[in-house]
Amino acid sequence: MKYFITLIIIVFLPTISYGQEIRLFNPKVFGKSVERPITQLIPSETKNAILPMSIQIDIENGKYFAATITYSKKTPFLDIQNEIKKHYPKASVKSFGNGDLVVFRNEEEKFAIQVDNNDCNIQAIYVPFVSTERILQSVKKVLKHLEKQ
Repeated sequence: MKYFITLIIIVFLPTISYGQEIRLFNPKVFGKSVERPITQLIPSETKNAILPMSIQIDIENGKYFAATITYSKKTPFLDIQNEIKKHYPKASVKSFGNGDLVVFRNEEEKFAIQVDNNDCNIQAIYVPFVSTERILQSVKKVLKHLEKQ
């Protein structure tokens, strides 16, 4: 009986201490005017969910365009990934390097999330998909800028 109780503690202790819900950014704000109120985070099911340390939202032409969400290093990297998988189960996932960089591509809602486990913190960068035309326009702007130099 002693061994069974020890096994239960070993197996379930990580789940108990790290299984908290993690608040994710709400990508439905992309494309909305900065003049309108927004909900930055997906609503939580619990009151003790882990909140990000900071949220930086990029604005382009008066509309929300991208966001960088920073979590404490105390928040388990795997838990953040699992929370994203829970919210976006159809998203494709690709890991890079030693697994400290993970990209979720959500074709259904047309955005991607890059999650980076760096030395200081964990960052989740949300970006909407853009058209090929828009990418070409940006490349042309960069090339013109480089020609002037």
